[in-house]
Amino acid sequence: MWNVFETPYLLLILAVFVHMAVLVFRAIRPDKQRPWQWAIPLAVVCLAFGMDLAVATDREQINALLNKAVKAAEREDVTTIADILAEDYSDSLHPSKDQLLRHARMAFASSPLAKLTSLGKGIGELGRQRSMVAISVMANFEPNSLVAQNYKPVVLAVAQLVLAKHRGRWLIRSIELTEVDKNPVGWSQVSGQY
Repeated sequence: MWNVFETPYLLLILAVFVHMAVLVFRAIRPDKQRPWQWAIPLAVVCLAFGMDLAVATDREQINALLNKAVKAAEREDVTTIADILAEDYSDSLHPSKDQLLRHARMAFASSPLAKLTSLGKGIGELGRQRSMVAISVMANFEPNSLVAQNYKPVVLAVAQLVLAKHRGRWLIRSIELTEVDKNPVGWSQVSGQY
């Protein structure tokens, strides 16, 4: 079933049908014509846009979280990164949130990012409390960074994220690196000196 919060266009289509119904009613019953009747389809249009603006769906919240994560990583803002990670965070290399943050601080110090661009996001599995997301990014490193000097200045990476909903807010519970420059990799293969 379609969700009007996910697709407000359903209410816009309904507004067209309401407008046609008002036209038919006014043609059949000219003695009952009132100027306010034209406001009914307009009210349905306003309701559609109002509901879209007022309610943030899970997909919208997840997209906002991913955008915030990319911007925080680009700014090398470890405080914001800590804010969007779940307390029970763990992945194949970092058994805790604190270890990931420590690793991020060291990586940002040795290989500063010039720019981080999100190339694509895909929400694979969306449940009430858990979601699986794939994200691909292009990382441009500073010319004097270890990555730029030892590997290359522009890296394409793909990661699988597990998100969990905590108190109505989506947080990142796990990040698994899956590809770097179209080659399958894991955290242990890229975490060494960078």
